[in-house]
Amino acid sequence: MVTFTKYHHRRRYPDWRDPPSHCDCCGEPTVTLTSNSTIYGREYGDWPYVYLCMLCGASIGTHPHSVYPLGLMADKETRSLRTALHAIIDPAWKEGQISRGELYQVMAEGMGLQRFHVGDLTKAQCHQANAVFRAWETAADFESDS
Repeated sequence: MVTFTKYHHRRRYPDWRDPPSHCDCCGEPTVTLTSNSTIYGREYGDWPYVYLCMLCGASIGTHPHSVYPLGLMADKETRSLRTALHAIIDPAWKEGQISRGELYQVMAEGMGLQRFHVGDLTKAQCHQANAVFRAWETAADFESDS
């Protein structure tokens, strides 16, 4: 386990969320910063730290080399939906079809949100985001075929 220093507590971006003191799912103050091995049985990734609710099991990863969470804590099903959503939308910007910022703006507008961030989405919003992305993808394909 790493000893968290001032470096890890440095906020690199102004929109990073504060570390949770209460679970975003159950509301209880039973949140701890721990290794993801607590959830998965072994560590995954270069920076394997997560916030975990010891009561309901909700969790959220942290930004690399930081104690700041990647979004809102979520249950296993919501985390799976977020992972699936990333797998669907990330290739569009990673392959240069659109910039990440532009895509996230399209997603925010399509969902009626101020800001789109997969780590902030609920289960219902993950389904809505999938529909918004599929509509954008269809429109983009149609426009490129013209």
